[in-house]
Amino acid sequence: MQDASCKTIKEMQDASCEKEFVMRSPSLFSCVVLSLVFSGACLLQAIQQAGRMAPPLDDSFIHLQYATRLAEGHFWSYQGQEGCTSGATSLLWPFLLAPGSLLGLHGENLYLWAVFLGALGLGFSAWYSSRWVAKFQPELAGWVGWAVLFCGPLQWGSFSGMEIGVFAAALCGLLSCWRGSMAWFWALVLALIRPEGAVLCALWAVARIWEDRAWGTLLLVLPGGTPLLISKICSHSWLSNSILTKHNPRYTQPEEFSRLWFLVNDLLIDSFGDRYFGKGGLLAVVLMALGLSQLLDQEWKARRMGEGTKGAVVLLLMMGMMAAAVGVTFHHSRYLMPSLPIFIAFYMVGADFLRRKLDLASWPLGLALGWVLVGTFGWMNAFGKNASDIGQQQMALADWIREHTPSDARIALNDAGAIPYLSQRTVLDLEGIVSPESLRWSLAGEGSVFTLLRQQKPDFIAIFPEWFPTMAKASLFKVVARAHLDKQTISGGPEMVVALLDMLAPVGLVGGRVEVAVRWVAVVPAVGVGVAEEEAM
Repeated sequence: MQDASCKTIKEMQDASCEKEFVMRSPSLFSCVVLSLVFSGACLLQAIQQAGRMAPPLDDSFIHLQYATRLAEGHFWSYQGQEGCTSGATSLLWPFLLAPGSLLGLHGENLYLWAVFLGALGLGFSAWYSSRWVAKFQPELAGWVGWAVLFCGPLQWGSFSGMEIGVFAAALCGLLSCWRGSMAWFWALVLALIRPEGAVLCALWAVARIWEDRAWGTLLLVLPGGTPLLISKICSHSWLSNSILTKHNPRYTQPEEFSRLWFLVNDLLIDSFGDRYFGKGGLLAVVLMALGLSQLLDQEWKARRMGEGTKGAVVLLLMMGMMAAAVGVTFHHSRYLMPSLPIFIAFYMVGADFLRRKLDLASWPLGLALGWVLVGTFGWMNAFGKNASDIGQQQMALADWIREHTPSDARIALNDAGAIPYLSQRTVLDLEGIVSPESLRWSLAGEGSVFTLLRQQKPDFIAIFPEWFPTMAKASLFKVVARAHLDKQTISGGPEMVVALLDMLAPVGLVGGRVEVAVRWVAVVPAVGVGVAEEEAM
């Protein structure tokens, strides 16, 4: 049964008294079908440019690894006989991916299941966003629905193998069915799909209690707190390792860095503007602000919390949480992508307001929609280029490691993703995302990472040398394989190497395997070791 708040778009559009062109809202079927078509086009771009089926993010493989282990009966375990680790920020996403592994999709093929789920998420995002807009400006519902469906950065995120599409669908579904029974379902999905979603779920519960005394919404506190509890058990912190890693000095801004300036300049103007809408993207930000201000003005005059207020709070919270907890904009600001439908809705409202103010026909709306459509092709090309980075670097080295190292070799690396998933080797994650024991060493700096390597004694290291400039300068690496990108688009560095840590160690490639006796350096003065006992040596 459909909720009353989610079923009358056509009636509201037909009842519009404006003598203008009203674009019909896309059906759920057309949204899903077109989304699947777009996903196929992006995959073809990836295959054409990478030479294989590759995702545009190495992080996607982390979720695939957790999902595979989950399908094998190992709860929240990343490898071997290890206990639970909090390397996956999303609690729900590996559970959604696990059925694909149970259906027989393994290795790179499991990524297809992730793309399929992401395409469903994009389709539902477009459908629900149009239904949400129909609640406050029905004549724009169709424009918004199609704009969300054709939104290039949202397509990129949905097909990346990450949880972005499902997160966006849950966000739009909750706004659309705010008081309906389906709102409970989408609030639960939000609470489990991302930490930001748990905050938004709690906000919805508070709002519902304030509006209708719906005290039952407090029942969502328990599932909403589950990811925090798992992180506390696994890493002894309420935040997952993947979030804590973002506070590495390599990523974070200097102390004098203003979070407010980051929110306005880097997130609102640069990410939502130029990055998502191309050159001249500031105009898109202006139209969004214009549309939002009109909605807020109407609602504040009526002294009620309407859709504009709800959307504004969600959008501001998404940017605020990214500025406070993450503080980075790499990977095309992917943490903002789930909120793109809200931005687009306000953007189209702003274009419509300008049209009415200038007493124009519907062509400004068509121009605004066209601006989104044109960007779709550029983002498909970016998808292919990013996939090429991952395919020709991390995935290529994963293949080399699988073919040329013993099956029991232990690999230390600083980009957990494709290498452990495809090579099927035990790894030590120097960043601490999937190896909790490494996190404190990583946060302490390069010298402490070197000390960790001396203690753990992995068989090989697979790293970006530029991430460890002091060790690279000290010639500690005996490179046995390398993958160089002529033009880096999204990878962590232009070159990634598989190496030994003692350049004097004998290396022999015998029968497709590496036989090596690693001799560990006792004292390396060139390395600023980050612990007292090493400095004293």
